[in-house]
Amino acid sequence: MTVSISKPGQFVEPDQIKEVLDLLREQAKIPMALIGGVALKWFGCPRIPGNVDVGALFEVNLSPLSSSPLRYGGTQWEREGEPPVRVLVRKDEYAMLFQNAIMSAIPGPEGFPTVTPEYLAAMKFIVPPREFEMDSVVHRLDLKWLLGRPGLVSREKLWQIVYDQVGGRFAKDMLRVLDGEVQLDIEMDPNRDRSSYP
Repeated sequence: MTVSISKPGQFVEPDQIKEVLDLLREQAKIPMALIGGVALKWFGCPRIPGNVDVGALFEVNLSPLSSSPLRYGGTQWEREGEPPVRVLVRKDEYAMLFQNAIMSAIPGPEGFPTVTPEYLAAMKFIVPPREFEMDSVVHRLDLKWLLGRPGLVSREKLWQIVYDQVGGRFAKDMLRVLDGEVQLDIEMDPNRDRSSYP
């Protein structure tokens, strides 16, 4: 999940996550997996998600919720007064990344498929950094949190995913630079609680 910029102060409660996952299970024939903030929360991140993000191989129908298209492919589904559910069906240069992430998902909250920490980190990495855009800042903080948790993200797997599915050696090297910054922060302040959000 990502922070909901359109609805400040709205957060997803645990019972809402279960309700959403039950609704998505009705679409069981469509391969899908949790991505974003709910997945991060499952891996121990203290950030409270503002919506439920799901990656899917095909479009899903969550009627009677109202819907609107997403820029990169997929649909945002909403019910008045509840956090949105975004079902992403990527149709851009990162479609293969999302497809592979969904197909290699592991059991997560309520047993619902969830992308691995390595794929989640790669997904956070591809969000373009835009100055003064909150969503972009949140994705970068999420990525730093993932990289800062000892033993959570296999660097070997992450480097291979980014090399093969994101942007070759250049993308891999850029992510390694960011990882180096995170590790330097850890070395400079070794007593800081690493479970906290950066």
